[in-house]
Amino acid sequence: MDNLLDSFVKKISCAVTVSEYDKVVQELNQALRENNYSDEICQEVRHKQKYIKNRFSDEANKEKMLTAKENLLEYLFQISRKEKIIQDKQNYENHFNCVFDEKHVRMIIQQPVNM
Repeated sequence: MDNLLDSFVKKISCAVTVSEYDKVVQELNQALRENNYSDEICQEVRHKQKYIKNRFSDEANKEKMLTAKENLLEYLFQISRKEKIIQDKQNYENHFNCVFDEKHVRMIIQQPVNM
């Protein structure tokens, strides 16, 4: 798992109150921008983290925050899995000097070019 995402998964998991969650999510958004994550990922994170606040009920806010927290953590795990798969594939290709043909799901061994 990406170190950045891993640290934020831990922080978000530990957030118990609405204010703690809001603070961590704000830090996450800033870190994603600073680390050049795609606009698609940043937008999806913003979408998953949101919940509608009820100014009359702290209990309702906490319930909605917990739902948003679950959705956000699930999405961060999905991103992490994809990044790990890509990294593993690149490591394998570099180690064995090969490339994967995604269309046919097979390995093509790269032969050195003779000149």
